[in-house]
Amino acid sequence: MNEIKNLIVSFVEALPPLLQLILGMAIVIGSVKLMITIADMIEAKKGKKDS
Repeated sequence: MNEIKNLIVSFVEALPPLLQLILGMAIVIGSVKLMITIADMIEAKKGKKDS
C-alpha cells in the first residue's frame, strides 16, 4: 500500500504546478459527481419503495 502511495506522490510531484492544479480539480470534480450519482441512486431506490 505504501508503494502505491509513494508512486502516486512521486508522479504528482514530477508534474509542473499547473498540471498539478488541473489534476487536483479533475479529482475533486470527479469525486463530487460520484457522490451526486450515489445520492441519486439511493434516492431512486427510496422512491421505488414508497410507490
